[in-house]
Amino acid sequence: MEVKTTTKLIALLGEPLTQSFAAKIQNEAFQTEGLDYFYFPVEVGNEGLKSVLDAARVMNFAGLVVTKPNKVFVCDLLDELEPLAKAMGSVNTVVKTEDGKLVGHNTDGLACVRSLQEDGGADVEKSVFFCIGAGGVGRAIAYTLAYCGAKKIYVTDIAPKAAESLRQAIESSYPGVAETVAMDDLDRVHEISDQSDVILNLTGLGMGKYIGKMPFSDRIFHAGQLAFDAIYNPAETKFLEEAKKKGCAVLNGMSMNVYQGAIGFQFHTGRQAPIEQMRKTVERLLEN
Repeated sequence: MEVKTTTKLIALLGEPLTQSFAAKIQNEAFQTEGLDYFYFPVEVGNEGLKSVLDAARVMNFAGLVVTKPNKVFVCDLLDELEPLAKAMGSVNTVVKTEDGKLVGHNTDGLACVRSLQEDGGADVEKSVFFCIGAGGVGRAIAYTLAYCGAKKIYVTDIAPKAAESLRQAIESSYPGVAETVAMDDLDRVHEISDQSDVILNLTGLGMGKYIGKMPFSDRIFHAGQLAFDAIYNPAETKFLEEAKKKGCAVLNGMSMNVYQGAIGFQFHTGRQAPIEQMRKTVERLLEN
């Protein structure tokens, strides 16, 4: 793909990014649609994030995509937040307007809920969810589950303040829906997991340097549950492997990633995404 002076740029901002297929997925979609866009990764954490955003303001950017560990931190660096992103306090998609403003959106939650419903068969309004991880992606997913009418949401995180902050954000709009659970209170963790219909690993444990890791032992699973891991590379994390052994239905983050990418594609280009082609690209990359 040739990058010209007319090419609209989109950067993925986060670290680590070695496991991400996003650039290949998006660039193949741009080529399919005949669009002069180029998507590329930039490994950057909180310290360098403002400098990259300032550069994007004056360069030929259509927007940005934000991932771990920047989804919460980026909120205070943007010009505007759309209402859902503002309420959940997390951004994963930034659109640059014609007048140069950077506007934050969040597609994580909507993409995840779509995947849970369409690919996992979950009935959100009748289900109890145990969300492990309250960082950027955890905030987005848990808040959107509440927005979509979840029966009950339990939240835990290695940082108790993050879990409590998320509970308060949900409580402000959906009273009584969310409760926190201390990660080190294993008796309570097991009590909650026994009650839960869907167990979600939203921590990032299981990819990159954390391959083979999971947040809790397999005691949290029982037959009949749906176990969801937001990771899609590797396709089967330790979390999903152990859940499957316990008789759970399992779902990785591939479809969520595709739906998320499709929504982002539309935000940045104004065009409908070639979603089935994007899914096939992910499947091909996972096979290699």
